[in-house]
Amino acid sequence: MKTIEEKINYYKESLDLFDDGMDKYKFLIDQAKNAKNFPEEYRNDSFKVSGCQAQVWLVPKLNEDKLSFYYDSDAFISKGMVTILCDIYGDRNPSEITNSDFSMLNILELDTLLTPGRRNGVYSMLEKIKEYPRSASCIVGARPLARGVVEWRQRAEPAGVVEGVVEWKIGARQLWREWWRECWREWRNVKSKIRKQQPKSCDSNGMSRDLRPRGTR
Repeated sequence: MKTIEEKINYYKESLDLFDDGMDKYKFLIDQAKNAKNFPEEYRNDSFKVSGCQAQVWLVPKLNEDKLSFYYDSDAFISKGMVTILCDIYGDRNPSEITNSDFSMLNILELDTLLTPGRRNGVYSMLEKIKEYPRSASCIVGARPLARGVVEWRQRAEPAGVVEGVVEWKIGARQLWREWWRECWREWRNVKSKIRKQQPKSCDSNGMSRDLRPRGTR
């Protein structure tokens, strides 16, 4: 797995192969054509990136402790840029993303390649990529415990290890209580269903209480 810096240098070298701006645009379009399929259930305003000329969707996905992204756009240039950004910063530990030096992207010289509108769109995509590791509750596929780990890491880094460990213990205790309450509710529901399925009780004569004359029940 290449580091973020190595990925950026790779795209810098790839773009430097082309002298003409149109050829660089073609490179971006090629990246868009090679992008992975985007799950349609995430094509909604919740994951739309504001500030872009085109429509761009960026969805965080947590797999174990690695953060990756689903992404798409209805314009090839924007889709090519979001493809490159997600390749650079995707499939990494959230803390690696938040601690990275985003100014390194300046070596790609996007200011000279893209129009002002498209540059603003790229900055908006970057802001989302910075924001998602800090917003664990919106990450797709994150179980409560996994979200707790991400949130603990976010609190532990600025606060110090000792304070972070204390906060993590408190968070883990809360998650345990929520899980136990859920199990208790589920057990009560199952017990109630079993009771309803049991046969009616009978009186001393062996007759079901529901079948006895009304006055003798």
